[in-house]
Formats: sequence, structure tokens, C-alpha cells
Amino acid sequence: MKKYIMILQLAVLALMCGCAENEEAPRETYPMEAFRLLINNYVYHAEIDQSAHTATIGSIQYGGQVTGVDYSLAEGATIAPDPQQFVGDWPATQTFAVTVGEETTNYTVTLPAYIGKEPAPQTKVIFEDDFEQEGSIPDPEKWVLCTAGNSPWDKYMSGSYDQAYVEDGKLVLKAERIDGQYKAGGIQSMNKAWFKHARIEVKARFTKTAQGSWPAIWLMPQHPIYQGWPDCGEVDIMEYLNHDEIVYQTVHSNYTYDLKITDPSNTVSPTFNIGAFNTYGVDLTEEYVIFHVNGVETLRYPNLHLENEAEMMQWPFDADFYLILNVALGGEGTWPGVITDSELPACMEVDWVRVTELE
Repeated sequence: MKKYIMILQLAVLALMCGCAENEEAPRETYPMEAFRLLINNYVYHAEIDQSAHTATIGSIQYGGQVTGVDYSLAEGATIAPDPQQFVGDWPATQTFAVTVGEETTNYTVTLPAYIGKEPAPQTKVIFEDDFEQEGSIPDPEKWVLCTAGNSPWDKYMSGSYDQAYVEDGKLVLKAERIDGQYKAGGIQSMNKAWFKHARIEVKARFTKTAQGSWPAIWLMPQHPIYQGWPDCGEVDIMEYLNHDEIVYQTVHSNYTYDLKITDPSNTVSPTFNIGAFNTYGVDLTEEYVIFHVNGVETLRYPNLHLENEAEMMQWPFDADFYLILNVALGGEGTWPGVITDSELPACMEVDWVRVTELE
């Protein structure tokens, strides 16, 4: 019996010594410690196989969705080529050389779910206006005037062609002060034309800016899924304030406005070519609202397919939307702020509007 106890004690002692040796073993470092791709505010982590020197990310479908890249290397290591150069057009497979001291290890980053570039939108034009018609009134078959209301944006809408007219092949929208009264111009396709699963593009420029001015290109639902604002949804293709050097692109809904849930992000503030014509656009699809400026994607807002969608109202964007073009005026307590009369009129010109069908 003593013999067995002695053997057991020796075995336990050996096991304890083995654990101590493992705990004291130095942690192995690897040339590439982590690799991540970003799509807007979402981070996709690679599964790294250090023996095969591969990093696999299995969730990204299109390389154009990648908006950023992040990685961690061993101390003193460098990586080539620079991963940043592939942002916006990420390949299905890319090999990077990670160098530590005099040793270089090649790591291959793969996206097994990748199926190539995003399909190009269909080019079937379903609505357009180049404002080349005779006369100064915007085509009444396509547009109606914006009239005054109780919201900040339409408070000063004049409902007059004096502030919304066609000249030299351009739509001219003005916000001004006449005889002590503010008058702002705008037109909309409400009850004339509305769009679903479409790309809406507008080429416009700001020919005169002013403190308190608020040019906008935006969409409201013709046949809303949910009633009342913000539940019905709003898509701001472009909003511009005062003398800013950025524009704003935003989606509004009960989910983002009343519940104040902004993950994923529902707004972006891209730069633009100041003083020149820029093309502002949005794609309305079943899965995303995708904003762009001059053909470059700026924000992709996803349909989350919430189980309690009827309660949260995150996705009112699978409805028919009509287009609004206007130059509003703010005032004290509004987003643009106080109006500086001496800087008026503010003016936006629109070269063309084009809506193409997406399938």
C-alpha cells in the first residue's frame, strides 16, 4: 500500500512540474497578429492560421463594400503592399509580405464568400429632366411647386415660379427677402412621379450661399409603409447649410430619430467640389439605401430585417418615394440657424435629374 501511495505522489509531483514548465514557457509571437476589414461601422475579423500563414474573412461579398482596413503586426514589423491601397476595391485574394528584422513571411488574406464586383445598376431610365424645355416654368407634367407649411423646411416656401424657374437649361431655385418677407423656392414630383428600387441622381451646384440657407435634394414616401413622420421614412440625398464645405446625406425613421439608434450609422458628411456641379445620388434597394457623391459611395445603410420591425420601424424604405428639390431658409432655433439678410439671395442650380430602375 505504501508503494502505491509513493507512486501516486511522484505522479502528482511530475504533473505539477509539467504545468509549471508550461506556464513559464515564453509566449510565441507571430509576424501578423490580427487582420480586420471594415464596412462602414462594422468590423470583420480574419481567422489567422499561423502555420499556413493565411487570414480568412468569410462574410464580405463585394470588394467595393470595404471602407477601411486595420491590422496588428509584431513589434518592429512592416507589411507590403500597403493594405490601404485596396480599400474600396478589395480583391478576393491578396498576399502581403510581413517583414520582421531580416525574416519575411508571406500571409495570404482570402475572402471565400467574395463573388466579384458589385453588379452595375441597370440603365433603364424611368424619369429624367434636363430642363431644356422652352419657357421658364418647370415641366408641369413632372413637377409641382413646394408651398408653405408648418415644418422648418417649408415655412418660407413661396409656391411661386419667381423662386423656382428654368433659365439657360438649368433649374434655378432661390431663397431671398422681398419687401420684408422671406421667399424660398422648391419643386417636387409628388403625385407626378415616384420611385422604388431605383437610382436617383441630381447634378447641382450652389451659385450663391448665405448664412441661414438650406438647399436640399431629398425623398419622401408617396405611399408610406408607416404613417406619420418620422415613421414614414425620409431620405436626404443632399442637404447643405450656410457656407459649409461638406454636405449631409441621411436616412430618417422611427428607429433613427425617435429611438435614436444610430448603429449602423444613418448619416454621413462628405466633401464636394465647391463652386462646381456635383452629382448627388442614392440607390434604393430591398437591402440597402446607398448614398454616393460624384459616383463614389459614401454610406450604405442596411435593412436589418428585425423580428420586431412593426414595432421598431427601422425599414420604411421599401416604399414609393417622390423627389423634392428646394432651397429653404432656416431662422433662429432651426438647424441652419439665424438668417443673414445681407447675404441673400441664396441660389442652387440643377443641371439635370435622372432616375434609373434597379432590379
